[in-house]
Amino acid sequence: MPKTLNSNIPPALEKMAMKALARKVEERYQHAREMGNELWHFLSGLQERFERQNLAEYMQTLFAQPYADETQYLEECLAEPSPS
Repeated sequence: MPKTLNSNIPPALEKMAMKALARKVEERYQHAREMGNELWHFLSGLQERFERQNLAEYMQTLFAQPYADETQYLEECLAEPSPS
C-alpha cells in the first residue's frame, strides 16, 4: 500500500494507484484515458493549482542527476572515435 511508504498520500490517490496495480486485469483501468480522467479530476480538486509546467519543473528537479549522467554518457560515446 502506498500509504505505508508515505503517510501523506491522499486516500483518493492511493485508491487510483492500487487500481492501476491490481493483480486481476479486470480490476485495473481498462484504458489509459480512464486513469487520466480520474487523475485529472483529483488534481483539479486540489487547492493548489496544478499546471503542466508544475509537472515539468518537478520532473526536472526529481531527475536532474540521472539526466545529467545520461547526457554526459552520451556525449562521451559520441566523442570517442569508432574503431577501425
